[in-house]
Amino acid sequence: MALPVYSMNCFLLPITICDEIVRVVSSYWWGKDNGKRKISWVAWKRMSLPKKEGGLGFKDLHNFNKALLAKQAWRILTHPSGLLARLYKGLYFPSHTYLQAKTGSQPSYGWKSIQEGKDLLQKGIRCRIGDGKTTKVWEDPWLPTLPPRPANGPALYNDMVVADLWKENQREWDPNIFEGVLNPEDQQLARELYLSKYTEKDTYEWAYTQDARYTVRSGYWVATHVEVNEEDRIEPPLGSTDLKQQVWKSKIGPKIQHFLWRCLSEALPTALHLRQRKISMDPTCQRCCQEEETTNHIIFTCSFAQAVWRCVTSELGYQFTFGNDYEDNIRMLLQLQHNKSLPPNKCLIPFWIMWRIWKSRNDFLFRKINRHSSIEARKGFEEAIEWIEAQQTDTEETSLNTQSEPTQQNRARDSQWEPPPPGWVKCNFDSGYIQGRDFTATGWLIRDANGHLISSGCAKLQKSYSALQAEALGFLHALQIVWIQGHRCVYFEGDNMELVKLINTMGDHVKLGTLLYDIRQWMRKLPLVSLAHVNREKNAAADVLSNRASSINSLYQTFTIPPAWLVNYLYYPFTI
Repeated sequence: MALPVYSMNCFLLPITICDEIVRVVSSYWWGKDNGKRKISWVAWKRMSLPKKEGGLGFKDLHNFNKALLAKQAWRILTHPSGLLARLYKGLYFPSHTYLQAKTGSQPSYGWKSIQEGKDLLQKGIRCRIGDGKTTKVWEDPWLPTLPPRPANGPALYNDMVVADLWKENQREWDPNIFEGVLNPEDQQLARELYLSKYTEKDTYEWAYTQDARYTVRSGYWVATHVEVNEEDRIEPPLGSTDLKQQVWKSKIGPKIQHFLWRCLSEALPTALHLRQRKISMDPTCQRCCQEEETTNHIIFTCSFAQAVWRCVTSELGYQFTFGNDYEDNIRMLLQLQHNKSLPPNKCLIPFWIMWRIWKSRNDFLFRKINRHSSIEARKGFEEAIEWIEAQQTDTEETSLNTQSEPTQQNRARDSQWEPPPPGWVKCNFDSGYIQGRDFTATGWLIRDANGHLISSGCAKLQKSYSALQAEALGFLHALQIVWIQGHRCVYFEGDNMELVKLINTMGDHVKLGTLLYDIRQWMRKLPLVSLAHVNREKNAAADVLSNRASSINSLYQTFTIPPAWLVNYLYYPFTI
């Protein structure tokens, strides 16, 4: 059912309207019978939880509305020259920043709505430090925490900005001020920030996405998970959340996935469940007339169900043994996907059998149709095979078109370093990251079109906090080296695919934004520059140099004549 997303993008819908929309959607979901609502077996709020938390991923409309409005607030914040931002600035905050803007006494409904979005936005924005002159140490969220926050402690100087913690005319922490003002925890957090040498001003980033840009999905997650009172926290539906995640990951039809979710959530209308809902009826199973009709009984232990499973056993050649716990039984069926004794396509069939048993029960009760167990098993097999074969067709066609047998010649070529074109040089670089180490080890080497070594070296750079940051610091160092040595047409090669994609797509990163900015500034200095990803074999020489950095006594070491431990990697066969 469609939601009024356009209206929710512009205006905050009253809660009564959101509740009415939820009522309509819920009625549609659970169905109606002659104008009467059916039982809502799981509360809507619980179904609104993400699938990984046990729900079905429906939206809480009020929070979704605020997440959409926060998108407008993000645009005003990050694009102050836009028409909407300039219009609102002239009306509501002519002498203040947008984050300082008040709703006012007689606001338009559009402005009042966007202010609701701004309240959500402020839970997840962080100041990205540039020149440090506008970010207040004690008021603005600038430390790399989730959620972002300002520095803690007594505000000795209320108007102190981040730049006041630096050495004069340098973008480096001044130990005398830095350690005297911030507590040890905040000092450690602040040191994780890369201080750009080129960024002109402080900006804002969104802390809950990798590319530092606000998205409605991440905003909705913040609205439902960050700073939520304990009494407002929503308990997940009944059943194992871990098992439900396995169900969603299984390659079975959506209909079957939803059926299994209902089984695990105790949301099937069995006789016992209906009795527990104060519906006057006999809770005994109508097929075997022996036990109460529970989820486990009707699917696994009823005499009719047992007969169906025996038919499945004869077809699959696997003996099913079910106990009295339906979760254990479903877990056992899910584990069949890892059973190498069963073909991959057959290990999914039992889930369709579960569905057929339930459907057969409904036909028996409401349509008075009583089919033999072998017929139900055969129908389950047919439905399962039809689905599995339909999914495999596209996959097989794609693999036939793209799959090629790697030849010995291709494998050799993939491990051989390739020289650059005449007039160019090639710089391979690599960095090593070890958690807790107080420096980043990096190595680089520059070779000409004939494969001859021009120079190489290794260095200990500033501390890094991830493998990606270590590679980025190593690339920045390599850029500076080739510039200092006078090379202007340079091919760079590294073995970190994520970094190469970030650079080549002009991407942003929530933890590396200022470092990427400096890298791009150095790349602009080179008239001709290229960065490519290579495998570790082609980058072996740079890797050896990076490892060497850990054992040197100085901060860096260079080689124009290759040492013996490097020669074998330098003169590894290459193609021309």
